[in-house]
Amino acid sequence: MHRKLSDYPKGVVRRFKRQRVARHNRMVLEKYKGQNIYYVMRPNIEECGLATTIRCVLSHAKYASEKGYRLVMDYQNRKNPYLTQQEVGKVNAWEYYFCQPSDVGLEDIAGADNVIVTEENQLPICPTDSMEFYTNECCVAYWRDIYRKYIRLSDEAETFIDQQRKLIFGDSAEKVLGCIVRGTDYIQGRPLNHPVQPLPEDVLKKAGEVMEQQGYGKLFLATEDANVLKMFQKKFGDKLLYVEQQRYEDGKTPLALQKDFAKETSPKEEGMKYLAVIYLLGECDALIGGRCGITTIAHLISSGFEYEYLWNLGRYHTDDYCLPERYL
Repeated sequence: MHRKLSDYPKGVVRRFKRQRVARHNRMVLEKYKGQNIYYVMRPNIEECGLATTIRCVLSHAKYASEKGYRLVMDYQNRKNPYLTQQEVGKVNAWEYYFCQPSDVGLEDIAGADNVIVTEENQLPICPTDSMEFYTNECCVAYWRDIYRKYIRLSDEAETFIDQQRKLIFGDSAEKVLGCIVRGTDYIQGRPLNHPVQPLPEDVLKKAGEVMEQQGYGKLFLATEDANVLKMFQKKFGDKLLYVEQQRYEDGKTPLALQKDFAKETSPKEEGMKYLAVIYLLGECDALIGGRCGITTIAHLISSGFEYEYLWNLGRYHTDDYCLPERYL
């Protein structure tokens, strides 16, 4: 009696599928050597936001460019935070926010033989969340060039971000300090090898000092935590700028996993708001905060910050031995 694939453990099924994809790719590469090949990236990122996804895409964009492949984004055939269950397999969420890197969509290559697929999220060479990356002008400039070549906003996203820019920044000539504060769920969860985040109260204090000493009239806050937003509203009042978006309420459950995520809007709209946060952060005059995916992408969007302060506290569970007690 033949067993169905679904009868095997999930780990075995995943391994089998990877092997099948690898065999297919080898056959295509042999058959179409020296010819046009489409390189479809199908990320397996169910809970990661756009900033992390972009970072992964850039690593594949570099690889595809070096190999002469035409990169095609498949943000359609796997679950991701920006598709409803009903849209999986039917809608390419990447095209909500960006143009296809090679101006070729999945529909253009449907049924084509000269297609290889990768389901790896991030290749080893990529823009990172390390201090070595942020302080290396050559490295930032290198990835900024790749970003501007392959990551182009869709018309809808460009219109939305422009509307948010006018709504939030207006015509003010005051300089703006960008501020990144990760939610308390991140701090409490302490994900292995992720950068240790500064405590919100530490960032709040530093923001006040920088505003006063450096002469910034406004502060643009990027946070997914409702309680952090309230802290900054209390201190900065009408000097505080931010995008109206859904935020954590309990400080424990990741936003994309909360029961009422996008209940009043849609996953697509919440993604659009998050994208606006990333872009407006990259347009600020200065930047302070923790190291994370949005910090990295903001650097690639920006032409350079005139002032920058990022907390370098090591990585969770790797550098715990030297952290102050209040971070443990």
